[in-house]
Amino acid sequence: MGYLGIDAGATATKWALYDGSQIVAAGKCAAMDGHIYRPESKARAHEVLTEISAAVNGAEISGVFAGITGAAAEDSATDPLGEIFHSFFPNAKVRIIHDIELAYYANFEVGEGILLYAGTGSVAMYIDDEAGPVRAGGWGYLLGDEGGAYWIGRESIRWVLAGLDTGEEVEPDSLSDVILKEIGATNWDSIKAFVYSSDRSEIAKLAATVGRLADAGNADAQGIIYEASQFLIALVHQLDTQIENAPRIVIAGGVCQAGSFMAKALNSFFSERISISDCDIAQRAAELAVDI
Repeated sequence: MGYLGIDAGATATKWALYDGSQIVAAGKCAAMDGHIYRPESKARAHEVLTEISAAVNGAEISGVFAGITGAAAEDSATDPLGEIFHSFFPNAKVRIIHDIELAYYANFEVGEGILLYAGTGSVAMYIDDEAGPVRAGGWGYLLGDEGGAYWIGRESIRWVLAGLDTGEEVEPDSLSDVILKEIGATNWDSIKAFVYSSDRSEIAKLAATVGRLADAGNADAQGIIYEASQFLIALVHQLDTQIENAPRIVIAGGVCQAGSFMAKALNSFFSERISISDCDIAQRAAELAVDI
């Protein structure tokens, strides 16, 4: 018997296969989302599940536990997304939840702590048995997600534009210089071409560049990362006002790495309360699929 865990975020889908005693296979493929009322999202879900189904090489799948960005509520075999999953894994019990909720279960027991997720977007979540999920943020890149990778990438481009508007000279190895080279642009027209022709993941990728510069001591990059950290702190503070016993905090997602400027900014505020997740969410989901 095999148990499949799937972690589908905005930039990629990770999966893992558990045989009841150990992880026997794992992989990464294109992103998919739960917005299958959109033809392109429905097609992408079929493409990703076709790839995963082929990769598990005929293994008999007894359970599938999936966290998918854009999944509005817990899905099952009776809803359209669940039906797609069951068309690929007809003999499996399937549980589909939002990817951030899956990240919570991967890192905590219910009621144990606050998950601060800073990937492409940003959200804080706490789950207990009575109230269920309590969240702050996670509104999506058009309405919010401040402090996440897309926000950081966009702010770096805005920084470049502000300098260009004032006629400021682009110094070698400055934040503006590095970002312009990263996106292959030299002026407003070429910046505009990049921004409005790119998927949001391409803009979010710039966050890694800003983070690297901040870690190396670039003051302008540090300013953007520090501002991002304040948005993330505010998300946790919002949950702290709703939860009686302030639990520990785990941060997950690609924005915060151990020893980074972002990690130091968050540690300076939360001190011993916060730690960085070392959990592989897809692998943990595969293990949790046993108990569906």
